Amino acid sequence: MNKDGTINEAGVTAYSVHFVDAKNRIVETIGEVKKVPGSSTCCVADLYSITIAGTLPAGFSKVMVTADFGIGMSLPMGALSAVLDDRTTGLATKVTGSFTIAVSDVALFKTSKIVNAALREAVADSLTGVTKDNVLITGVTAARRLAAKSEGRRLAAGNVKVDYVIALPDYTGPAITAGSITVATLKTAINARLTAKGITATATANPVVAPPATTTVGTAKAASGTERTAPMGFLAVVVGFAAVLGMFH
Repeated sequence: MNKDGTINEAGVTAYSVHFVDAKNRIVETIGEVKKVPGSSTCCVADLYSITIAGTLPAGFSKVMVTADFGIGMSLPMGALSAVLDDRTTGLATKVTGSFTIAVSDVALFKTSKIVNAALREAVADSLTGVTKDNVLITGVTAARRLAAKSEGRRLAAGNVKVDYVIALPDYTGPAITAGSITVATLKTAINARLTAKGITATATANPVVAPPATTTVGTAKAASGTERTAPMGFLAVVVGFAAVLGMFH
């Protein structure tokens, strides 16, 4: 931060997220969040976030976020979360679905982590009771082969298929169906999230939403006793790091 209170990320290229043990030593690197283009003048709690799925590593205790300054260059220490609560019983609703949408730059949609984050946020924006921390984009693929090239890079418009998973612990809301997503709302949300992140590519038509599949996974809590409350079940961890990453802003 500059002395006048403005944020200075000039040397920062990304932020890395790690599981650390009780002594704050890195156990496993979860992922990397690229720097959002543009500038910020105050605290933006959700400027950076990441959602991950998998099994918690042995020896984990907390999450740490470090600033990166180039390939393989990261600060040795960073912002720390509270100790994670690994819950072992409970039921979760798993929604697996996809949609196909026309976009202005297929290659960017397929490869950009920033676009991936925007899609995750847009799916959540389109569903009542769902937050971005419940959503994981599992794949973005071209829906048809593109032949056009410009200056050696594919810049042609076309269709992409976006696959997603939504994890809802202890969910009691209405069933999520293809009709739960208003296609115009999803398109608007995608473009709004892309614009907010400084991405010029856009969704150019309303998506076609495939009927999602919903399953219930996990183990029900005991009627009495000291068992802890619901985990993600099928996802050993789905963590939103907006609050942790927000410590940088």
